[in-house]
Amino acid sequence: MGKTWFYGDSIPLGTIESAMADHQVRSCLATDKALQDYAVIIQSLKVNYSARNSPVIVMGIGYAGALATWFRLRYPEIAIGALASSTPLLYYGNSTTSDGYCSIVSNDFKDVNPKCYESIRRSWKEIDDIAIKPNGLAELTNIFNTCRPLQSSEEIKHWLAQMYSAAAQYDEPNNLGVKTICDYAVNKPSSIDGAATAIRGKLIMENCLPNHIIGVKSPFKPFANDTVAWEWQRCKLIFPVGCLEETMLPAKPFNFIEFKKSCQSRFGVLPNPQPPISFFGSKVVSKADDRRQKAGDKVMRKTEG
Repeated sequence: MGKTWFYGDSIPLGTIESAMADHQVRSCLATDKALQDYAVIIQSLKVNYSARNSPVIVMGIGYAGALATWFRLRYPEIAIGALASSTPLLYYGNSTTSDGYCSIVSNDFKDVNPKCYESIRRSWKEIDDIAIKPNGLAELTNIFNTCRPLQSSEEIKHWLAQMYSAAAQYDEPNNLGVKTICDYAVNKPSSIDGAATAIRGKLIMENCLPNHIIGVKSPFKPFANDTVAWEWQRCKLIFPVGCLEETMLPAKPFNFIEFKKSCQSRFGVLPNPQPPISFFGSKVVSKADDRRQKAGDKVMRKTEG
């Protein structure tokens, strides 16, 4: 399943800025609205292709996988099943461990090379130590070859955290993956040298670190102009991503009270702390997950035996 018509080329009113500034239009960017759209589309396709009796299985990756699962639970008469890949289905809402994402990213790097993990952990303090020196930000601008002068050390730290998170989440063979970053990190004299070399490896086709990426204020927001749309969805869904001191990424704990204030101030909405899955039958999903896990364990034991 896709996401919603607020992303890609189907943005209402032509631009994301116009769409999100209109309260009535903005209210359409909601999970239940997306599921209703899918229901109409699927039923229409079945009629148009003379496939009224054909079974339907919905599928998706990431957030689209969550939509697929919620669709199956909301419209069991339309879809007989759902397949969700790489989907943090029970991570939405304020009832989950907020440092889960950062812990997984950190463990990915630690599994590849513990020295790499420690090198990246040390780099944040090294960056801050340079930043507070006279002309320290200019020095960091030169080290990381940014397209414009850095205004604070937080900018480059956010960009690096974003790069590390993407490497762990996607780990694409033809892109900058965890192993490649770790090779840079452990074969340089300092942690900062390793990080800077990794960035240079990522920017093969560009002369400097792009301004629009530096401008993103969180390692977990999208790069493109759909950031405001995703922030609105986060206020509706709550995706509690935060990092504690124990993880490899810069410490930034998720604070639900501050998050709620931000959503109310920016969009005039109060986030619901209950995860969306609770409205569609979380017990059903939990039992199914448990059965799949036990079945998987049995397969692993037979394979190992």
